[in-house]
Amino acid sequence: MAMSWKLLKQLRAPYTATPTSPHRIVSPRLLNFHNANRLFSAAPPPSRDPPLIQPPGSKIQEEIAKFSAMAETWWDAGGPIKYYHRHRVDFIRNTLCHHFRRDPLSARPFEGLKFIDIGCGSGILSEPLARMGATVTGVDPIERKIKIARLHAV
Repeated sequence: MAMSWKLLKQLRAPYTATPTSPHRIVSPRLLNFHNANRLFSAAPPPSRDPPLIQPPGSKIQEEIAKFSAMAETWWDAGGPIKYYHRHRVDFIRNTLCHHFRRDPLSARPFEGLKFIDIGCGSGILSEPLARMGATVTGVDPIERKIKIARLHAV
């Protein structure tokens, strides 16, 4: 909650009135999700009830099957989605360096940091983060992908 409040304050800062610019580009009250939803949506307000857990035969199982079928080729940096991997890792590296105020040109910018990669798959992101100095813990529901990640990590 504290993190979301801090983010909201950062978002509000550029839009509030200043002595040199007495008008506001966007009213800060519109940056509140519930107010914006109420003002701009015809949908009923979101339920305050806890979300329902999907049964095992649901869409989650379909996603697991789809990504499980791609386990061997997903990791392959020269495979069918090779261009995606390079750009994705570069983007994530630059974003994390900016967030943690690290030098993106350093060989090991994440030295001393710990990351958890939820849905790590075969380790396509975990492995580069570890090479950049981070301690990475990968978690994935597909056991076969974890085995592939372990093979690559050795």
